[in-house]
Amino acid sequence: MGRVPADTVRSVTQRSRASLLTRDNAWLVPTGLYALGFLLWLPSAHAVATSDEASYLGQAALFARGQLEASLPALGGGEPVSEPVSDYPVGTSLLAAPFVALGGLSWGRLPSLVSLLGATALTAWVLRRRGKDPRYALLVLGYLPSLVLGRVTMSDCPSVLIVAGFLALLEHGSVRSLGFAGLVAGAALLFRETNLVIMGPFLAGVFVRRDPGRASLAVGLGMGVAARLGSSWFLFGDPLFAKSSYPFSLAAIPQNLVLYVLALLVLVPGGLVVAARYRGPRAPELLTAVFGCAVFFLVYSYGGAESGTLRRLIVAPRYFAPLTPLVAQAWAAMVTDDRWESMREWAMRIGIVGLSCAAFGVHPFLSRWEGEQARVVARIDEAVPEGTVVVTQPSSTAKYLAVVFGARTVVDYQALDDATWAALSQAHPTFFVVLYHRTDSDYHRARWEEASDWLHALEARCSVESLGSEPTPAEEVGIWQVRCAG
Repeated sequence: MGRVPADTVRSVTQRSRASLLTRDNAWLVPTGLYALGFLLWLPSAHAVATSDEASYLGQAALFARGQLEASLPALGGGEPVSEPVSDYPVGTSLLAAPFVALGGLSWGRLPSLVSLLGATALTAWVLRRRGKDPRYALLVLGYLPSLVLGRVTMSDCPSVLIVAGFLALLEHGSVRSLGFAGLVAGAALLFRETNLVIMGPFLAGVFVRRDPGRASLAVGLGMGVAARLGSSWFLFGDPLFAKSSYPFSLAAIPQNLVLYVLALLVLVPGGLVVAARYRGPRAPELLTAVFGCAVFFLVYSYGGAESGTLRRLIVAPRYFAPLTPLVAQAWAAMVTDDRWESMREWAMRIGIVGLSCAAFGVHPFLSRWEGEQARVVARIDEAVPEGTVVVTQPSSTAKYLAVVFGARTVVDYQALDDATWAALSQAHPTFFVVLYHRTDSDYHRARWEEASDWLHALEARCSVESLGSEPTPAEEVGIWQVRCAG
């Protein structure tokens, strides 16, 4: 048997490599590395990222045990008080519940991972179906807040999947698909009401264009909305129940403008500009959705200003994560000039390499931070028994005092008027104080000074004993035991 010529071997090898990694499947590399990093550095079961995640995971843990409400000590003594842990829509907690039942709180983060990867895959499918470059779907995965929140149990990544799935169903276009698109849009209310700000223009477009299947879409939409109304009635006793939120005001624009322009032009590269130039399918709907969402949150009075710069880059721009499938469509449609193909291809390859590194590297970085948070939770658990009352700053410490880490009644020190103080000191002559000292923003430094003044005043009326503290690089949590004569 003769030797195979070296040129033939090289040719076969090159074709093999080319077939393994093509324009159509290159997006799988960063998504696969993101999933691998998640599995190698599973999110901690002993820490949560935010007070919101504490609510979602706490309710998921209750659902996993077949319960709707947690039993907490009554502030005034007597029978324990039973109430839901979360006042958010139930979708995120329901999604996490079976994973929590199977593998604990770490597994409860898997729906966010699957949602982010699924949204990227669906966006790639839409682009490939249109004959466009599916690598632009990596804008979904590569959005900085999404890279972080892919390992956090919150409604952000499921909302990205909902929007991507909705767009994919519209792209398919059959009567049945439009029915499912309506169902997905209505069911989006089970996760976040503002999802309809993005999907609303597309829903309206189906009826304005008199698309076949619009009746099917209306039926599906009604079923999804009914699911939201029914779940709110079942859990909260009111079908129209909605969590109280920050107000909308033109005064919020100066606070939000710079950060949101950064998010929609840099974190989503060229997002607003590319959307404005989009001329592909359903262009008016896409333009309205992107700019409508931008304006909606621009006047929303929460911009994460109380957080440090790095955290604010996550907590405020996360609202725009569901826009990334739309911007990916706009980018893929806009790139048609073959004169720049070579330069564009090199830029795409460099971007994929960079995103691959970030998608994998974000996990050990966040895992280290989660370890620091877990030490704070462990210190509180060691010093503060379950079934006790904790006076604290709930907006800052809720993630450390989450019900999933122990059933304690949490009282805001700023809400301790004379009547509340009398009920507390008589029913619980011994209680605990947990205060949070964070140095990464002026807001938190001011809150710490206020809390310190309150603690000094408390020392004048009760016996206050320090039980130590647990520092992390940017914050410190102090714990005290308080004994009052009544």
